[in-house]
Amino acid sequence: MKWILRTSRPRFWGYLAGTFAVGWAAGAESVGDFWTPTFWLWLAYFTLPANLLVYGINDISDRDTDALNAKKDGYENRHKSSKTRPLVWWILLLHLPVVPLLLITPIAAQVAWAGWLILSLSYSLPPVRLKARPFLDSVSNVLYTCPALIGYWSISTEPSDWVAFVGIWSMMVGMHAYSAIPDIPADTKAGLSTTATTLGKHRTLMYVWALWMTTFAITLQYSLLAGILGMGVYTTIIFTSWKSNSTLFAVYKRLPVINTLMGMIAFWYFFGPLAVAHLSSIISL
Repeated sequence: MKWILRTSRPRFWGYLAGTFAVGWAAGAESVGDFWTPTFWLWLAYFTLPANLLVYGINDISDRDTDALNAKKDGYENRHKSSKTRPLVWWILLLHLPVVPLLLITPIAAQVAWAGWLILSLSYSLPPVRLKARPFLDSVSNVLYTCPALIGYWSISTEPSDWVAFVGIWSMMVGMHAYSAIPDIPADTKAGLSTTATTLGKHRTLMYVWALWMTTFAITLQYSLLAGILGMGVYTTIIFTSWKSNSTLFAVYKRLPVINTLMGMIAFWYFFGPLAVAHLSSIISL
């Protein structure tokens, strides 16, 4: 059904599926690790099922606010009350396969998934409703780093690189705050307090820039080229967004493509050496 797909925001699927793939690649020891059922089942989960839960629950909870938000006209989904019951059933139905999947997943990864689920629900639903709590709304976007932990802990028993985890987290916190800037007028009218409404547009952009530069300062430890490239690209995004709200929204609509390309670079950083080693072994035969 088209409205179910639209509700799940396919352009944002890479934020969950991509971080999972990067986490898995970081823990993998060979190309063969990518041909296990666990990898493909989790990757599939972090497309439609997981995103439908995140954005579907958010749409149900934000009906009043979204009614005032022009961004929902055409570019994003405006939820209708008549769709609430079927949407909830679709979310539950698509999550049934998670039960057997968790049974073949290590305990550490199960805990990471439980943390992801709790944060995904707490972000939108009362009484916690982190979305309406300035700074906690963006900080809670650690939920987008949980798939990386699920991927890594599903394939590796080595200690996690928590510095890299902080890098991913600061990127996602910045992404949330940036994405909330176009919502400032509607959220203000609805009486919803967020990081963006509290700081205002320009201070939020400065906050986002600091977070993104933290990410790429950490990236420099792993790849000098990727770190410098990231600093340049995301500083340009902030500078371009500063000018006007219409320019900011135009940049905002292009962010999924930019982030996907940067995510592919991160994935290749881990997967590339495995692929080269695999090809070398084939050639040597």
